[in-house]
Amino acid sequence: MLKIRLQPKGRKKRPFYRIVVAESSCPVQGRFLEIVGHYNPLVTPKEVVLQKERILYYLQNGAQPSETVARIGVKNGIPEFEKFFSARVMKPSNAELEAKKKKEEEARAKIEAEKLAEKMEAERLEAEAKAKAEAEAIAQKEVPAEEGSSPE
Repeated sequence: MLKIRLQPKGRKKRPFYRIVVAESSCPVQGRFLEIVGHYNPLVTPKEVVLQKERILYYLQNGAQPSETVARIGVKNGIPEFEKFFSARVMKPSNAELEAKKKKEEEARAKIEAEKLAEKMEAERLEAEAKAKAEAEAIAQKEVPAEEGSSPE
């Protein structure tokens, strides 16, 4: 059976991976049929090069990708890999967690700002209504006083 898997290359503390098609009985760093891409996790953003036509050809001929290769493929535009995921859910990376936390904080701050603006608007309207009521009360007091002072 054919497998599409990562073949580690590089040197100590500097990993680099080839994405290869190999017989499942062959060792990981052993013989392979074809190199169909490479993956460099050290650069930002992570460098992934895939030969989509060749990968699809091997998938149609029964090759099984490893879970890691399937995830890399889905993230890089090969949706055919989705059916090879296991039920295991991967933990999000620290960068994803920080981005999510930042987004939640921004949303919370926006909601608080909107509530504060609504509260200030309500207070302004209440103050205007109170001032208008006071002005009308004063105007009503002045009108009867003027009418009473003129003897006709």
